[in-house]
Amino acid sequence: MSSLPRTDDAPGHSVIRWWTPNKGDEIRLRRRELQDRIWWSVMVRWGFVLVGAIGTLLGAFDLLPVHVSPDLLGGATAGLAVTNLVYSLLAGRVRDGRISALTPRRFLLLEVTTDFAVLSVLTYALGTIETPTVALFLANIVLLTLHCTWKQSFTMTFVAAFFASAPVVLTGTGVLPVRSVLGSDLPVRLADNPTLTSGYVLGVFIIFLTCWYVVAQLAAGLQTRERRLQEDYDRLVQVGEQKTRGTLRATHELKAPLAAIKSYVYAMRDGYTGELAPGTRKVVLRIGERCDLLMHRISQIIHLANLKTVEWSQLNFQVVELPALLAEEVEEAAVMGQARGVVLRWSPRSVPSAAIMASTAELRTMLSNILANAVDYSYEDGIVTVEVITDDVGVHCTIADRGIGIPSECVGRIFEDHFRTDNAVRHRPNGSGLGMAIVAEVVRLHEAQISVSSALERGTSMTVTFPHPEAFRRDQR
Repeated sequence: MSSLPRTDDAPGHSVIRWWTPNKGDEIRLRRRELQDRIWWSVMVRWGFVLVGAIGTLLGAFDLLPVHVSPDLLGGATAGLAVTNLVYSLLAGRVRDGRISALTPRRFLLLEVTTDFAVLSVLTYALGTIETPTVALFLANIVLLTLHCTWKQSFTMTFVAAFFASAPVVLTGTGVLPVRSVLGSDLPVRLADNPTLTSGYVLGVFIIFLTCWYVVAQLAAGLQTRERRLQEDYDRLVQVGEQKTRGTLRATHELKAPLAAIKSYVYAMRDGYTGELAPGTRKVVLRIGERCDLLMHRISQIIHLANLKTVEWSQLNFQVVELPALLAEEVEEAAVMGQARGVVLRWSPRSVPSAAIMASTAELRTMLSNILANAVDYSYEDGIVTVEVITDDVGVHCTIADRGIGIPSECVGRIFEDHFRTDNAVRHRPNGSGLGMAIVAEVVRLHEAQISVSSALERGTSMTVTFPHPEAFRRDQR
């Protein structure tokens, strides 16, 4: 599965968040979007509760410029406050999946139905047609149309029209007394004229249904475009997977004959075919070195192709103490650096416990690749520093060298397959350009983030931020 990098670039600095959309991600994204809307609507309701409480208090002391009944306004405000308190408590449980029967969509339908009832009381308290309170119903209709099925939103539009017109119908039939907050005779004239009352109710239904239809058409158009984009993306992913499978087949077919060639070369080198002339032996040794290099590249290609097609659920994730595992990789990298005098500064004793959710094998690969790059692209007698920090965001692992650095225009490209900068090729001609691509895929599988900052001739710093174990588990739900 290919990765989509989201990059925040600055001169010499690049932050890459690797994200791979799939069906599960799409469902989680839509669910999270709806949950965000629910939380937003809960917060907006608390704002209305505050306004209603202030209005009730001012009305009780006759400080409002209009004649509002404190009892009605206070009752509507209290009803909204009580129901919103219940919804605030339920919203967290719905978000965490602890109430399986109450899905976010059902929660939204229940919440909006309560809103309609409260708005109906508020419409009556504010003089039915004297204030534009009825327009508040439209906001809920738009919300329902965007997040519910067309049948649900269509039905709820009729429910909204019923609650919006109920105060006018009840005053027109004499069930409720006519109220006026502005002192005008409009509510009385409307209540006394059945034709006007019927026209008002019909108008409310027509306006609400028109609003629903327009929003539904716009939403349908957007969903069609979104579906086509998803289909195009799925086709691109399929092409990428076919390409990856082709690469895997080709590399596997190359690996066997290359291994045979390598065994023959080593047999010649070790004298099993007779004594070799000095010149011939030198050529055989060069062939062996090239075979080793090709075998390493083929192994990297196969590993990268496998990482691109695997999903996190297929790997064995467990809680891992990052400092302990990192200490082993640092020790191996230190041995590599001895030949060129590169020193690794790392004090595992000073690092507190830093647990992450990880696939141990892939985590080792990622850390060893970053450390190997830091050592390989350092100058002789250089220094590589390793650091682990834990905070509320996650666990941060930073590996920094004082080597050749990366040109600022290339920092955002180092995670591309086979990409190498000119100065990297000059410094180390035999590199494959696949190490950082493998790192990026491992970062993706761990739901982590990798940031890179670099300056030419001054070195490169890479920081991988892993989510805390509890956050990782929550993201996978």
